Amino acid sequence: MPSAHPSLHENRNFRLLWLGQAVSTTGDAFALVAMPLLVLDVTGSVTQMGYVTALVCGGQIAMSLAAGIVVDRANRRRLMIASDLGRMGLYAILPLAWWLGAPHPWLIYVVAGLASALGNLFSVAYVAGIANIVDKADLARANGRLQATQALTYSVGPLLAGAACSRFGPPVALMFDAASFGVSALSLAAVRFRSEKAQRPPGSHAGGAGRELLMGLSFLARQPVLRAMTGIMLAVGLLSSAGLSAAVIDLFIFHLSHDLAQSSRVVGLCLGVAAMGALVGAITAPRLKARFGFGACFLGGTGLQAFGLGVAGALGDAGASIVGAMCWATGLTLRAVAAISVRQELTPDALLGRVTAASWTMTFGAATIGSVLVTHVAAAVGTSHALASTGILLAVVVAVGSTTAVRFGPLEHST
Repeated sequence: MPSAHPSLHENRNFRLLWLGQAVSTTGDAFALVAMPLLVLDVTGSVTQMGYVTALVCGGQIAMSLAAGIVVDRANRRRLMIASDLGRMGLYAILPLAWWLGAPHPWLIYVVAGLASALGNLFSVAYVAGIANIVDKADLARANGRLQATQALTYSVGPLLAGAACSRFGPPVALMFDAASFGVSALSLAAVRFRSEKAQRPPGSHAGGAGRELLMGLSFLARQPVLRAMTGIMLAVGLLSSAGLSAAVIDLFIFHLSHDLAQSSRVVGLCLGVAAMGALVGAITAPRLKARFGFGACFLGGTGLQAFGLGVAGALGDAGASIVGAMCWATGLTLRAVAAISVRQELTPDALLGRVTAASWTMTFGAATIGSVLVTHVAAAVGTSHALASTGILLAVVVAVGSTTAVRFGPLEHST
């Protein structure tokens, strides 16, 4: 296969990956609404919602470092297909169990933990695999398109999921999520990655699993930008703002459903509008990164998240929650596109799986603690106060982060 890749528009493998993930993320958007509502229907507790989110993070942590080793050793495409098929089976269990008998809360916890572990394996292979499909010069644009597609599907998915949950119940939405993983697996079966063996120097896997784990951590510690970025993401994770499945989303859902007595349709509307904000962030991130630099995109996105939480917490009504969620999600994708692209640019392909996994392990560990803390604070002082205080602390993280190597980016701090 030629070493030079075609443009993104002409790249068949990228288009196939893009199509499969568009369907898969639409299913994820259904689950984003259905899983919290399922827990709320069964338990009526925001704390239990936080526990499920913590289990999701815990499953990711349990898999993360091992996933880095596996991804750097094995065929990345086959790992992604196997992960899709495993998640398809797991998410199909919940609606089947609900239709066959009474709800069992423990089953939600088991499925959430196992599916998140497989999701982590998929995601590490996915991030590393993109670098095997497109050139480095195209990474920011490719990540921007994938993130934009995710945001677009998340804008439609929650609206449809809210209507489906309201009419048929959350299990139906979860069945759609299960089917979407099957579509993703089929698309990946037709994708061809460039040969990975030629890019991995002899001895890159020598020394056993322990040494391989340390190689990813060691690279993060040595590279100034990645080291500072990881430290900031630890703080962001503790404040439960590291991803679209973070516990902050649980707060928005609980605030609308419980505190303001809004319907599932309003919850879906809120998440759909937030996803439109995420779409804007994903589309603009490559251009902002190219024009103003990585630091402005990464820290600016985190600052916009802080602003969104402050608006939602200070005003407290449904409209403010929708606007706040939109700002929060816009900032999240601004930061995510910049972070993923810089990690891919600065990390050798032979280490990309382990470096990605090491970074995510620490972030997920912080997010696990943050999920429990944030939801417990909300239960103690109310969701409005919890949203506002989280926003203030996130703004402090941005201020501190602006004094680190992140504000410059990789051009001034190369390896």
